Amino acid sequence: MVRFDTSLRLAAAFSVLSLFINPLAAQMGAPPSPELAKFDRILGSWKGEGSVFMAAGQDAGMPWTGTSRFTKVLNGYFIREDTTIDLGGGQQIAMLAFYGWDDRAKNFVQYSTSSMGGTYAAPLDWVSANKFAAMNSMRVMSPMSGKVERAVERWSTTFGEGDKSYEILGEKAVDGDAWFHHVTGKFTKSAEDVSAVDANAKAMMPPAEEMQRLEKMRGLYDVKGTMRWGPGEDEAMPIKGTERMDMIFGGQVLSMRTIGEPAGDMPADAQYEGLSYIGWDAVDKSYSLIMVSNMGEMAHLKMYASGNDYVMIHTSVEGGIPMVKRSVLHCDDKGKATKVVTDQMNGSSPAFVSFEATYKIRD
Repeated sequence: MVRFDTSLRLAAAFSVLSLFINPLAAQMGAPPSPELAKFDRILGSWKGEGSVFMAAGQDAGMPWTGTSRFTKVLNGYFIREDTTIDLGGGQQIAMLAFYGWDDRAKNFVQYSTSSMGGTYAAPLDWVSANKFAAMNSMRVMSPMSGKVERAVERWSTTFGEGDKSYEILGEKAVDGDAWFHHVTGKFTKSAEDVSAVDANAKAMMPPAEEMQRLEKMRGLYDVKGTMRWGPGEDEAMPIKGTERMDMIFGGQVLSMRTIGEPAGDMPADAQYEGLSYIGWDAVDKSYSLIMVSNMGEMAHLKMYASGNDYVMIHTSVEGGIPMVKRSVLHCDDKGKATKVVTDQMNGSSPAFVSFEATYKIRD
């Protein structure tokens, strides 16, 4: 589903983000949800065109053309969307999204980022046999006015006969004003393969200074660490792998790809892969993160700078037990990652160090 706003459990514990989100011991080994089969009809390549309207009552919209590609990724746990929108005049928006199934909430979730910056998460539902929709409320800094906008967006995708086309509609309401059609368009099935989004696509606007700080972490790291499942457990499980950190979309987003070697008694081919994306939230003055993995993990988090370090806090309920995690990513004076430590509390149990690892820059 195109979404853009031109208002300008074992090995899983090893990723700097996934270690912090879920060990997911109960879910590990569970196959992808059959619910994801609902998106089979959108798999493949598409070409589209439409209009963008910046405000209610606008008579003529700004024309756009675009391409989209939908593929199954990460062992089939997610549908990945790669969309490029051409607004003319050399302006393009590169968008990347993942669609997953939240088994606890029993609904789909869309995680997205783009060359406009930021990361987002929105619940998504099939509202009829041929239509799915996502709705999200947000506070964003308008690049046009420089002021904070309180906006509600509703995005829908409706399939045409024979699934050879689909129409998109993005509706928006800002600061209590009336709803208006923000984006309209239609995509048709393409006989030609569409490329993935260009990670080197230009940013739609200059990256925030806070993203320039994250750029210092760029590089390939060797990661070695240990994890524990609960307090009082003396034996720690060793974990190792690599993590690649790169700036994409003209410096608007930091991407992190984690590859974990099999741990414990896992099969030799049970490689872990986690994908994480970090952007800057100009309203909350914090970093926002999304992550997905080939074990079905997914999350949307906040991250805060603290001196040279970065702190993430996550709360969840796993297996009926409330859980809190604080993960601290330590960096040296050059901004390179050096180690990560995660403290965890399960229910009423005392806090314990569930994960700790060292980072060694390779290049």
